[in-house]
Amino acid sequence: MKFRAFAASAALACALPLVAGCADFEHLNNSPFQDAFQGALSGGKKPPPEQQQPSPPQEQQGPDDRKPGPCEDLDPAVIATCINITGGIAPIPGAQAALVAERGTGNILLAKRGPSQKPALVTHVDVNAAGDGGLMDIALSPQFGTDGAIFAYISTPSDNRVVRLTKEGGASDVLVGIPHTADGNYGSIQFGPGGALYVLTSSAGDEAAAADPNSLAGKILRIEPNQLEGGAHAEPEIITSGLGSGGALCFDIDDPDSTLWYTNRSPVKDELLRIPKGTKSPQLVWSWPDRPGVSGCAVKKMVAFVAVRDKLLTLTMPTGASGLPAPPVVAVDGKYGALGDVAASASGMLCFGTVNRSPGGKPNENVDDRVVCSAGGGGGGGNVPGFGEPPKPKDD
Repeated sequence: MKFRAFAASAALACALPLVAGCADFEHLNNSPFQDAFQGALSGGKKPPPEQQQPSPPQEQQGPDDRKPGPCEDLDPAVIATCINITGGIAPIPGAQAALVAERGTGNILLAKRGPSQKPALVTHVDVNAAGDGGLMDIALSPQFGTDGAIFAYISTPSDNRVVRLTKEGGASDVLVGIPHTADGNYGSIQFGPGGALYVLTSSAGDEAAAADPNSLAGKILRIEPNQLEGGAHAEPEIITSGLGSGGALCFDIDDPDSTLWYTNRSPVKDELLRIPKGTKSPQLVWSWPDRPGVSGCAVKKMVAFVAVRDKLLTLTMPTGASGLPAPPVVAVDGKYGALGDVAASASGMLCFGTVNRSPGGKPNENVDDRVVCSAGGGGGGGNVPGFGEPPKPKDD
């Protein structure tokens, strides 16, 4: 397993959670994107030239002076463009910026608002991008401020696996042997209570394997903190089985010690489910029998943000420990094309990536794929529904 780190001092300065204020999102409060929400590592070799990001036009000096053209989206909520199919997104603690995975190249990029929408290359890991594989998801170590470790869910020619990336140690295996096929390789990772790593794996097209306790396919797994240093010695605990061809994990940003939420593409429907703390019993929150293609999720204050094809939906849970939400409210409808991962930070920033360059997609060749972020901040106006006031369904 090769691992290459690229020197990008400006990127690393902003990537460290101890350095806040690397991006200014104040102007986003009046953007069309924000209005929609109101209603509802160093040294080493560079990756090959084809994996490096294109440069924006040199004459562009700032966000107010930008002109339309390649790798420039005039929407002020777009913080990075011309990405080769986004994978996972990881907001950086203490800074209004995020790391984003390029699924097809294995690059991990820093996206932040600035004079250019060109994301900075932070590091790279070799992946097998055949079919729907590649660099599917990333998660920052709970001690990211001191250890700088990034965990990644990747495809290799023989399997899907979880690796730990560090500047000093390169890439080390954490969990190997997740079944790999021509498609159905999606996976998701998320840190949860006590610093444990949760891993969602795809069925890889084999429903029997997804139900088999001896297979890592179609599962949500828990890896204890003492098994995360690498070496492929992790013996994960099975939290639930029988998952379908893809999905994502998320914890409530305001209460990460409580409920585990996840999306699932089962053979008969797309679903949003949750597993209350201390149980292994999934509870259905919402389902889509037409299987539109549910993907990323984020949760804050019991409001779930779910990407369903080209829409970002919000589902507000009722007060109390049980019950179903009101019907989903559309926060973003088709504006950016097909959506992938969704991620949120405790400071109130919500981001999602697009996957328009995926097979069957309809990319805007000038800008796709992109990372889009709402404004961060506390309560009151100009925030994502649920980060300030939750959205309310319209009267019939």
